[in-house]
Amino acid sequence: MGFIKHLSILSGLLFASFSASPNYQLHNYGVNAGGTNSSSSATYSANTGAGEVGGGATGATTYTTKSGSIEAQQANVPGAPTLDNGSNTYYNKLKFTLDTSGNPSDTTYVVAVATDSGFATTQYVQADGTLGSSQVWQTYTTWGGASGNFAVGLSANTRYWFKAAAMQGKFTASAYGPSANETTASPALSFSVSPNNLNFGNLTAGSVTSSPSNISFTFSTNAAGGGTVYVSGSSTGLTSAETGHTIAVSPPSGDLSSLSEGFGLQALSASPPLSIISPYDGSSNVVGAIYTTFQQLFNATSPVSSGTASAKLMAKISTTTPAAGDYTNTLTFVAAASY
Repeated sequence: MGFIKHLSILSGLLFASFSASPNYQLHNYGVNAGGTNSSSSATYSANTGAGEVGGGATGATTYTTKSGSIEAQQANVPGAPTLDNGSNTYYNKLKFTLDTSGNPSDTTYVVAVATDSGFATTQYVQADGTLGSSQVWQTYTTWGGASGNFAVGLSANTRYWFKAAAMQGKFTASAYGPSANETTASPALSFSVSPNNLNFGNLTAGSVTSSPSNISFTFSTNAAGGGTVYVSGSSTGLTSAETGHTIAVSPPSGDLSSLSEGFGLQALSASPPLSIISPYDGSSNVVGAIYTTFQQLFNATSPVSSGTASAKLMAKISTTTPAAGDYTNTLTFVAAASY
């Protein structure tokens, strides 16, 4: 009896596995002849290739090519960030918005900043917006997305250059893209008061008299903390050198309707973010007392653009108020910004 055996032989095939670890797997990579595909340990992973022809880099503002080099795993190089100095009002910060150049949503970016176009001394935007020496990689969304984010703690009246690089997983960091530049503003404060003189004329006993015109203020500042308008007087009221008498209200405020005599200031309006500060926020015939030390009159806690405000002075005398023609007071208004 004979036996026939069939033997199938398969040769010439080699199955290679993807480079992988518990945390990643590379689905798109290649190794030329003579190379190894990967090497790893608990602390590193390497993806290598050999047999390629080296070449110098050539390119332009928006691209770089290297002959003989395959870099298909690199993330897209980000475009130049968009910068904003708040219409020339940001003196200690700049807003930047990244250009993703079509990278996936899980791509992370690092933002480099310098005060020269060559980035001789480079710093990086940190997670809190300050500049530091460590690279911080965050997604487009974490960097503020389309709304952008602020780089803070910058110097006033200084030009800054910004550029970004992208990374999407291991072995994918791109080169830095083109840079954009913008200049921070100089700190600014403007303030005016009008008119410079007010004459009440003759006061009538028992009647409340308002100043012949209101006092108008303009106030603007790009200070991050806003600013304050203060008021003080040469005395606490209308004072006569001839008689030695002062027409005043007791601090902090008084209602001239019920007082026999008095003098004070009442704020009438303030455009946001300016607000009126007590005791000058009265109504009807309630006035704030005049101090010989500076008191807050108007205040804002954020930058003020073209702010306006108004106030008036009010006085009342009684039949026993000593008559004189030299009742006066000099009010001083000071504006300060919170940088």
